[in-house]
Amino acid sequence: MRYDLHPKRANGLLSRTLDGETVILRKEDWKCFLLNPTATYIWPLLNGRNSIKDVVGVLSVKYDLKIPAAEKDIKILLSYLKEQGLINFVKKGE
Repeated sequence: MRYDLHPKRANGLLSRTLDGETVILRKEDWKCFLLNPTATYIWPLLNGRNSIKDVVGVLSVKYDLKIPAAEKDIKILLSYLKEQGLINFVKKGE
């Protein structure tokens, strides 16, 4: 996992958090996605300013996980979000 990359939410999304879960609407095709509470906690961190390392650190502290476990979970989530066109990866300063 490249820690120098910064995940950033894609343009053209609407999101709302309800009862601890986030609903995301991709406006280009009106497809909806539902994030569980853990992904909902992480979603605001995907702002292009936090690195993957930052997000892993926050997750490991919040859920008392060892770094390798947090890395695995973040990798799965970020891969899914990227595949769905919900995030992009930028380098610091982009």
